[in-house]
Amino acid sequence: MHLGIRNAPPFGAGFVKDTYDEFGDPDEFDAFYIDVYKVTVGRFKEFLKSSGYKPDKPINWVELY
Repeated sequence: MHLGIRNAPPFGAGFVKDTYDEFGDPDEFDAFYIDVYKVTVGRFKEFLKSSGYKPDKPINWVELY
């Protein structure tokens, strides 16, 4: 199951709402990847099941959702 296309979003003015730290300096963000399409908890659960992934401890989907 394919969850979506990953993308490195462009950085610069306007991408992330301007936020400032306690000294009034602009907050800085490390580069990251984000899925182009949203992934629901249900789709992620389906992906984990189909991949055979076994977490270290059981996932409580009710608590997670």
